[in-house]
Amino acid sequence: MGIKGFVQFCIKRPVAVSMIFSLVVLFGFISLIFLKLDLFPDITFPMLAIITNYDGAGPEEIENIVTKPLEKAVSSVTGVKKVSSISSPNSSTVMVEFNYGTDMDFAALNVRERIDMVKGSFPDDVESPMVWKYDPSMMPVMFLGVSGGNSLSETTDFLDDRIIPRLERVSGVASVDSFGGLVREIRIAVDRDKLAAYNLPINNIEQSLIAENTNLSGGTTRSGETEFLVRTLGEFKTLDEIAAMPITLPSGGTIPLSEVAEVQDTFKEQDQFSRLRGKPSVIMFLRRESDSNTVQVARRVRAELQKLKEDYPDRFDYEIIFDQAEQIESSLKNVSDNAIVGALLAIIILWFFLRNLRSTTVIGISIPVSVIVTFAILYFSNMTLNIVSLGGLALGVGMLVDNSIVVLENIYRHRQEGKDRVAAAIDGASEVAMAITASTATTMVVFLPIVFVQGLTAQIFREMALTVCFSLLASLFVALTLLPMICSKFLDANVKENHTGDDEAEYMGKFGLAYRRFLNYSIHHRKTILLVAFAAFVLGFVPLVAGYIKMDFMPASRPGEFTVDFELATGTPIETTEKFAHRLEEFINQFPEVETISTFIGSSSNSRNSDSSEMGFLMVTIKDDQKDKTEGIMEKVRQFANTLTEAELKVKKQTRGGMSSGLPISIEIAGPDLNKLKELANEAVAIIKQIPGTREVRSDYEEGRPELQLRIDKKKANSYGLTTKTIASAVRTAYQGFVPTVFREGGDEYDIRVQLKEADRFRASDLSSIIIQAPNGALVPLSDVAEIVFTNGPSKINRENQTRTIKVTGDIFGRDLNSVTKDIEAALKEQMHFPTEYDFAITGEAEDMKESFSSLMLALVLAVIFVYMVMAIQYESLLHPFTIMLTMPLTIFGVTWSLWLTGRSLNVSALIGVIMLAGIVVNNAIVLVDYIETLRRYGMSRTEAVLHAGPTRLRPVLMTTLTTVLGMLPLALGIGDGAEMQAPLATVIIGGLSFSTLLTLIAIPVLYTVMDDFGVWLRRVFHKQPAEVSYHS
Repeated sequence: MGIKGFVQFCIKRPVAVSMIFSLVVLFGFISLIFLKLDLFPDITFPMLAIITNYDGAGPEEIENIVTKPLEKAVSSVTGVKKVSSISSPNSSTVMVEFNYGTDMDFAALNVRERIDMVKGSFPDDVESPMVWKYDPSMMPVMFLGVSGGNSLSETTDFLDDRIIPRLERVSGVASVDSFGGLVREIRIAVDRDKLAAYNLPINNIEQSLIAENTNLSGGTTRSGETEFLVRTLGEFKTLDEIAAMPITLPSGGTIPLSEVAEVQDTFKEQDQFSRLRGKPSVIMFLRRESDSNTVQVARRVRAELQKLKEDYPDRFDYEIIFDQAEQIESSLKNVSDNAIVGALLAIIILWFFLRNLRSTTVIGISIPVSVIVTFAILYFSNMTLNIVSLGGLALGVGMLVDNSIVVLENIYRHRQEGKDRVAAAIDGASEVAMAITASTATTMVVFLPIVFVQGLTAQIFREMALTVCFSLLASLFVALTLLPMICSKFLDANVKENHTGDDEAEYMGKFGLAYRRFLNYSIHHRKTILLVAFAAFVLGFVPLVAGYIKMDFMPASRPGEFTVDFELATGTPIETTEKFAHRLEEFINQFPEVETISTFIGSSSNSRNSDSSEMGFLMVTIKDDQKDKTEGIMEKVRQFANTLTEAELKVKKQTRGGMSSGLPISIEIAGPDLNKLKELANEAVAIIKQIPGTREVRSDYEEGRPELQLRIDKKKANSYGLTTKTIASAVRTAYQGFVPTVFREGGDEYDIRVQLKEADRFRASDLSSIIIQAPNGALVPLSDVAEIVFTNGPSKINRENQTRTIKVTGDIFGRDLNSVTKDIEAALKEQMHFPTEYDFAITGEAEDMKESFSSLMLALVLAVIFVYMVMAIQYESLLHPFTIMLTMPLTIFGVTWSLWLTGRSLNVSALIGVIMLAGIVVNNAIVLVDYIETLRRYGMSRTEAVLHAGPTRLRPVLMTTLTTVLGMLPLALGIGDGAEMQAPLATVIIGGLSFSTLLTLIAIPVLYTVMDDFGVWLRRVFHKQPAEVSYHS
């Protein structure tokens, strides 16, 4: 069965066709209900982290004993792209990055095998290395600020006892963590002087608490026929019992604990604080399970929170600081709204050209049907509905009617020529079937090279490519089956009684006649037309060569949130850090655009589990209607930061869904010696700061924290029978505190911490007077067995591919990534001298941009080749496809000038648009050239065929172009959440397609005649044929 037979079958079986489409549409609606919603496609980062703890070891020891052997072992694993590491006090972290597409389960197994081969050589104190896979789904999806109750401690207890357990029971919630709460504990505040008076080691108090606070089973006994369990109950029931606990003295007597210590019902010393809107609060982080749906989980959590508020109206109040589901829903709604507006604009264009409500409705049906069919395909392809896949639908909404326009216009023309509905539907659809199939194939085939694109770019845009292909296949199926069937039943036309075949230009009235006259002029003045086309091609490179167009990695996002990380001098007390945070809050609160400020003290935004007293960060949320002002507020905060001398500030935008590739400026300086690296890094920082547009430039070299180091005299310690562990344990108990047991009350457990009272821990000089009990009972002052040295502790050591590195990072403002990177590279090469074995490399976003651009350019070249192959197959000719493909260079003018006029940068999204253009712009030329070829087969001369085909195809060409352009127009405006990703892509397609269409209508017929003459010349030269043959006459 040929194409004509297939179309005829669909027309003859309207009920069958209707039922098939009804079934598919039903599947589509059901699929839409069950499709998972997410912000971005499921993204896999091929990264493993190997974490190894080695207590008491410094960075250089860690590097030599642990890090280097691990790096050497894992570097040879198949698929490894890069190995980096951080050697810090007490721990080693080795990050192994694999090539995208690597099976991470198999890679993790190989890495564990290599680790097993080297860990046997580690010292006994080194813990077994742990291998972790990076999972983006474990990023928090919701932040909650919680208040209520009479105090922060009461709120913390209430959260731990009631709120967090209920939230963790919500389906899809993986874990709930809190930050900034107060935790109750029973503290035994020991008096140093009283300990010294009684010659009592602090460890004796620990041992007494362990011995006294216990319940033990004593077995069983019988009384008659009843068996009883024997239990000894000795746990403390009140704090008074703890205070009265007897302590055995070294001299043999006993005293109550209260004689040497105060029993305090207090809270664990806070090393982290949090505030919301300037008030102390507890911040909760919710993480979802990896296979759960973010939006559904968030909806269930919000419902549970509302129930909790109803259950505990006086004790529980919350505010949602961040909800990724809201971002997802807002972005998807905006993109879907843009798609709907684009579809309506396309339908308006159809009506404008057709001026027939019935015909417009027939074509308009193809949009919703194709979209709904696409939902079904997405569901069965196990894809999610996100801003990328939905953006693909929005981008394609104007193209979905292209095939239907060509088919209906041709059927309409046959009706006007006097044919009945059925005959017009059969002949009209079958006549253009091959042309629309080829044009659909060329649009789809450009996405095949996306498989050669590596990295984050491929993972993001692969779903867009698949969605566009699915929707175009659906539209082709609709155009060849449903549309002819509907036309055969309902299409009316003004039938011409005396059709002469010489009035094709009447379709477009005066415009069509003018176009025919200009076309006639063009094919008789081919040199002039070709010169104009060539000039447009050359002018297309002007904005690019002149530097008018900016170049970035990804489109700039407008999330409406940013963070301000701050770091004071190393070792700054947390109370001082809190006061500094309050100053920042006061400054940022002066901006009326700010909605909320959440403050985290004792942690950085990169690692909320760290406990550095000199660090903190603010999470700032901008009001929804003021998001465009985010960048300006950030810049003002940076300017304020320049006036501060006591702290370093880093202002950065919150990225959507973890999509950041790092800071825009990232320079790695590599070499063997840390001191020399530090010197080079400081020199690079000074140079980069002078480059316009750079912000917050700094190196990641960290000075060590101030420390009191206890250097044990092994010989003296051994003479007393003391080990390093015994001495360290006594010091830890005195200063950090030790929890030997717990206090149970009302079903809850609270730590009992033994610790010197705060006044005795305040002076560093008091450390030497700590008393340690030797195994023989002797009491030894710490100063007898250890020297106390004031120093700076060691800093971390970074390595990249088994070489030490220091990284210089920074942000940019007011300039594009490409120009800043070029200036930095030129400045470093010109102004710095790198000794042998030292060098620098540009990494981060600049490296990602370079790799993505290279792979996308390869994809573009392959896309052009694939399009040529498809057309060569259709025309069974190696020459005519060149005529059609010459539309591609004509798009360059529209692409570059549209980017320049809109102020948008050339980025990954725009390059994807250029690749899509390679398949889209040839469609009009295919329809035009295909009809010229058809007319020539019917016996027309070449000139007659060109002059007849041009005006006849003018209306469908303009209709398909305008529906595609207006369908993408809402996306190109870039308004609303989620639109920034598709805006450059839509801009490129609109600019390139609009300009190429204008030239296609003139230049392609001219080029067709030139290439036809060239073909005749080739046949005459190589085959000795006459210059004129009937087909090409």
